[in-house]
Amino acid sequence: MQPQPDLRRSRRRRSVVLAVALAGAAALVSVLVVRGGAADGRAAARTAASPVAHEDGFQSLLAEHPALGESIVIRHPADGGRMRLWFTRSPYQVGLDVPVTPGAPVYDTLCQIGEDVTFGGAPGGCRADRSAEHTGDPAWYVAGAGDPPRGRTVLAYGVARAPVTGVVLVTAAGTRIRGLLYRPAGAPAAIWTATFPSNTRPATYEFTGSGGKVLHRERAEPDPATLGRRPLSPVLHLGGGLRATFYANSDDIIWRTRAGEAIGEFGVPEAGAKVDRRQPGSVLLSEGRLFGYAGRGTAEVVLSSGQGDTVRATTAADPWHRGLAMFSATVRGSSTIARQGYRVTGYDHAGKELWREDRPAYRPMWPDVPLATPVPRR
Repeated sequence: MQPQPDLRRSRRRRSVVLAVALAGAAALVSVLVVRGGAADGRAAARTAASPVAHEDGFQSLLAEHPALGESIVIRHPADGGRMRLWFTRSPYQVGLDVPVTPGAPVYDTLCQIGEDVTFGGAPGGCRADRSAEHTGDPAWYVAGAGDPPRGRTVLAYGVARAPVTGVVLVTAAGTRIRGLLYRPAGAPAAIWTATFPSNTRPATYEFTGSGGKVLHRERAEPDPATLGRRPLSPVLHLGGGLRATFYANSDDIIWRTRAGEAIGEFGVPEAGAKVDRRQPGSVLLSEGRLFGYAGRGTAEVVLSSGQGDTVRATTAADPWHRGLAMFSATVRGSSTIARQGYRVTGYDHAGKELWREDRPAYRPMWPDVPLATPVPRR
């Protein structure tokens, strides 16, 4: 049995997009992508943000990990962002900071890189899929279910070998959700995906063959988004029907809808750390809401778009004594606003501007690459 990689959960910060740690094993290589620069702070609030050329880490990752066969492009169902997946061949590596052992076994590796619709850039990486635990299995889960939430919908994905022809996700409640199978030309295996609501707990992945016969079952891993974390009371209820739960032993806040769907996650400053009231904290525009936190001096947060849309959110002091001003508000047409660019501004109780942040217009990556077509279901 090969030693298993150390797991490290990544977080998304305000201006730097970190490569997401792939669940179940550490990524063999990570891409650090910085969001495009903010617009001139003196620009008028109603001036639309200009599209920026987000850095694309795909070519650099592909140069280091050449594709076995073609890469495929699919859409993430939560925000419509594009993902590229491909196979490569790499020596087994225990962890990111551990050198490859001479004579280490070589495995086929599934790589992924996905555009970040909110912040720009494209975080991604590769991991060893054919570790000892998978050598004899016809299919297995790779990642997705444990990633930081990016909307109401979760996309899990993995690898399937012949003779697998289908995948079914069985939830803890017994619901069966059929997945999709993609066969990249020239690749050593197929790629499967399964989509499910973020308030659903996966229990088992079933991989089927001819006639629907179950060839292999794999138990879903515990969700690393909450595993080992201790929620601290109270839960904070805010505008837009959102509630924020603070996890004291990991310094994170997870935002959920009334239905329990996780739509966002923020890391917060450690206890005792001073939050600069003149800087934005963490802000997300997702699933029809503007939500996040700023320094305690922020009394109101205002979203303004180039099309004249204005949304105001009054802040509330966090009940966990971290010096945060929490806010949430409903935003109509949030997906359109997010793609066209917008500005978020924080004001104090006297109406004085404390900070502002410009989010550039969204420019899709790889627009000339067609979306992959899944294998027809049988």
